[in-house]
Amino acid sequence: MTEPTTIRTLLAIANKLNLNVDHLDIKTAFLNGILPPDEQFFCSPPPGFPLPAGFCWQLKRGLYGAHQSGATWSTTFRTWVKTTLPLFAEAGAERCVYVKRQHADGTMVDLDKLRDITLEPGERLIILVMNTDDLLILYTDSARDEVDSFEKVLNQSFEATPRAPVDQYLGMHVTRNRAQRLLALDGRRQSHVYNYIHELGYDHKRSRC
Repeated sequence: MTEPTTIRTLLAIANKLNLNVDHLDIKTAFLNGILPPDEQFFCSPPPGFPLPAGFCWQLKRGLYGAHQSGATWSTTFRTWVKTTLPLFAEAGAERCVYVKRQHADGTMVDLDKLRDITLEPGERLIILVMNTDDLLILYTDSARDEVDSFEKVLNQSFEATPRAPVDQYLGMHVTRNRAQRLLALDGRRQSHVYNYIHELGYDHKRSRC
């Protein structure tokens, strides 16, 4: 998982630089992780899958609820990034954040060189932030074609939801006004909390609950 302070910092940078901020989910992410041979385990199938007496299932992939599944999926995705996207670099100690930054002529920007929070004319910047199965993509307009290609390549290995401008991310509701360079975060989680309030027969705009 990425540190919450890192996510808020990246969103602030995106607002400062007027970056696009999109979001997509990796479907059944843990099932993409291949368990090492010494970590494969056995379990009984759920109801409806009869097996002969004395038999059970051997799990070779990560399963939701298994202790090692998160780490296995993380290793799987990091290996995929390093193999498929070699121009992306890990952002320091944040092993779930990957950065690709290029000058207008296509040469790579030295990420170890301290710079102000500015972009050169025509510079292409893409930042990937992965949290379990929630992928945040921050990018310049000049890199839109590269992000489109990245989404296609991603879906060749992992099934993902269509990319869309971020609205909800890790329990945060994200509101943007790009014309005024305003970005707000709150914990409303409209799709959950508001629906629950309505199910109780209240109007969230008029109630104090």
